[in-house]
Order: sequence, then structure tokens, then C-alpha cells
Amino acid sequence: MERPPITPPLSAPPPSGLGRTWLGALAVIGVAVHVLGRVWLATEGRFFATEDDGYRAYYGHLVAEGTASVVGRFWLPGQFFVLGALGRLGLDAALAPMVLGAITFVVTLVAVHSLARDLAPEGWGDAAGRGAVAVAGCSPLLLVLSHSALAEPLANALVAFAAAALVRRHRVGPRRLVWSGAITMLLATWIRYETWAYALAFVVTATVMAHRREGRRVALGDGAIASIALLGPIGWMIAQYLEHGDPFAFLDTIDEMAT
Repeated sequence: MERPPITPPLSAPPPSGLGRTWLGALAVIGVAVHVLGRVWLATEGRFFATEDDGYRAYYGHLVAEGTASVVGRFWLPGQFFVLGALGRLGLDAALAPMVLGAITFVVTLVAVHSLARDLAPEGWGDAAGRGAVAVAGCSPLLLVLSHSALAEPLANALVAFAAAALVRRHRVGPRRLVWSGAITMLLATWIRYETWAYALAFVVTATVMAHRREGRRVALGDGAIASIALLGPIGWMIAQYLEHGDPFAFLDTIDEMAT
């Protein structure tokens, strides 16, 4: 069966070698802007972006010491596990989120580059990938979030990586990409609640894309593998039930805090 292209072809010709070189230079400049911005923020003593940052960094420190209850809170504990692991490696409680932010920045760049390259029409892959890196590198929002102890950078990086794996699956073909995307999305569901909707969308998208290109049998297989991502929300509700006797206890806490 002939596989239809993911995106329609552009009417304009692909960029020249000189154009790709300029886009590559812009990508390097974008990354340099981000790195220099991070250095400036650190030298100014600005380690936190919001009032939640200090609390999250301190809670990650408590996880590293083994004195925190990670299920008894309404915040998902995935990021705290990572901060705790970095703390056990010897990083300071305020430095661990900065290191994690640097790691998530790199993962985000790799993911957006892969997405742009795979979704671009014929001949535009390199240019699209470099342009995406340039835009992400120069993003003030990504700079501020990456230089914080918030959970959004880690969650966003994991979701972007999962999406890139799914798109690459339908560009190249190996089913192991669905596995890697599903496991990555599963991890993301323990970072931020918003990713629960993305996990559901991941399953639906994986199924529909496989059905369009390779038929019902492959679609059922890809959908089943992608459904691994849904184990994250299910696991969290089971943990809430074991801790509080109510699988939706976290919703009550969130509603109480909002009120």
C-alpha cells in the first residue's frame, strides 16, 4: 500500500545551500542567546521564576533525603523524583533545577528539530529543523521556564519527544518508536496533569496514523502499544486510593486549594 505524505508539498522551491547555512547560523545564535541568558540570570542571583520554585526545589531536597511523602500531595511527584536523584548525586537543592532545566532544554531542541524536519515537505527538512531550533533557542518563555524549578520544562520536553517519536514512526517505520514514545508519555503523565490529555491524544493519533497508512491490523497494534501512556494516570489514581482510600483525592485537594 502506498503511504501518503504527512504534509502537502510547498509551491516554493526548497532553500538553497546558502539559505540552509544562514538558518544553521541562526540556530547557533539562538542556542547561544539561551545559554548567555542563563549565565546572566545566574550571575544576577536569579535562580527562581515564580513563588512555587523555592518550594519545589526544597521538596526535591526532601525527596533526596527520603523524608517527603510523594503520594500524599496533590502535585504529581515525577519531577521531585528527578530532583531528588540529582540531589543524591551531590547537587545543591537550588542547583538541581538549573541542571534539570539545561537537560530539558537540550531534549526540547532535539525534539523540535526532529518534528520540524519530519513534518517538512520534500527538500525542506534541514531548513525547517534549523529554523525550529533557532526559534526555540531565542524563546524568552523557554529561557525563563528552563531557569526555574517548575515542572513545565520537563513535562514539555517529554511530550515533545513522544510526539517526535510518533511522527518519526510514520516517516521511517520501526514500531519501537511507538514504544519509546508511549513510555516517554507515560513518564510525562507523572509530571503535569495537563499531559493526561496529551496521553489520550497520543493513543488516538498513533491509531489513526497507523490505520491511514498500514491498515486496521497495524493500527490496533500501534494503538495497544501507545495505550501504555494511559497507565500513568491509572497508576496515580491507584496510588491515591492506597494512600487516601479515594482514587480522586487529588482532585478534592486541587479544588480546595483553588477555592
